[in-house]
Amino acid sequence: MFSIIFGVCVVFGIADARRIVDLTHTFDHDAPKYPLGFSGTGATNFVYFNSMPLIKQYFDDMWVEVRKIEFYEHHGTHIDAPSHVGNGRQSLEQIPPERLIGPGVVIDVRDKVKDNPDYAVTVNDILEHEREHGKIPPNTIVNMNSGWANKYPGARLVFGTDNITDPSTFHFPGWSPEACEMLLQDRQVNVVGVDTPSTDPAQPPVYP
Repeated sequence: MFSIIFGVCVVFGIADARRIVDLTHTFDHDAPKYPLGFSGTGATNFVYFNSMPLIKQYFDDMWVEVRKIEFYEHHGTHIDAPSHVGNGRQSLEQIPPERLIGPGVVIDVRDKVKDNPDYAVTVNDILEHEREHGKIPPNTIVNMNSGWANKYPGARLVFGTDNITDPSTFHFPGWSPEACEMLLQDRQVNVVGVDTPSTDPAQPPVYP
């Protein structure tokens, strides 16, 4: 079993086999972030990331350093709450903590993505995984491994385009709606995750 806390994967096993694997990327203003630009909403021309010192000085013999950090919620590793695309749905703090933990399963589609950067994981990909590793149990965290993590932190590689402000030009893999439906309804998993900018593949530029 493994547990993911803020992008760090801790692998538990017998005492002499235990290890910690750091899965994090640097989180700063250069980290890839999904562009946001909806006309008429005021959500334009804003700063995606800002980190500034508030205090950096000695107080008597004690050094104190405090920073203020602001960032856009679709920047770096993050969770899209149901309210992101559903009016009245759960916001992040309303998701029960037990929905965010569970055994981990990785669907490896790296070979299929090589010749198709817009690949969408299929129901058959899940069934192939289960034939080799067994049926995915309820309450699992299921992640896609497309190999896209190797492209970080280069935004043009991550989004598959030189125009990183226009989602219609993006190219990266994701999940098919049918695969998500199977995992959520038939396997009753807790979380569906990706190593790309969005759960949906970039093309076509819609978000089913």
